[in-house]
Amino acid sequence: MTQTVVDRLFQQEEATATLPLVRRIVADIRQDNAALEAVLPRLKEARIRSRRDGADAPGLDDLRLEVAEITTRFEGYLGELAQIGCLYRGSSGHIDFRSEEHGQPVFLCWSPEDLSVGWSHPLGSDCRHRTPITDEAILPLVGS
Repeated sequence: MTQTVVDRLFQQEEATATLPLVRRIVADIRQDNAALEAVLPRLKEARIRSRRDGADAPGLDDLRLEVAEITTRFEGYLGELAQIGCLYRGSSGHIDFRSEEHGQPVFLCWSPEDLSVGWSHPLGSDCRHRTPITDEAILPLVGS
């Protein structure tokens, strides 16, 4: 079973240090999302043909297997991100890292377009409400 460390608190520098690995994982997720988006309409069509014809359409089992394989890989990617201590936030590829700012819990936020982790947003909101991390932000020190 994959151990999850999403309760870990990150400093901005620690979160940014994970980005080489996080970027690769997010790229894999996005690639598989594209593959899934391509196969799902074909699977739906094959299911409709099967119902209409009263027998499995040719290739239906292969399409089901392909979807299952993509789903299994996706679960593995989420497990890898959980081991790092971050959370994947949907098809846009946003990643959140738990932290504190001025004594309040926040998520440090990274998007695939960002060079580093330079944004935060309150828990309970999403990346649309993110604001730049300023020099005044007080983030926890390692081991604090």
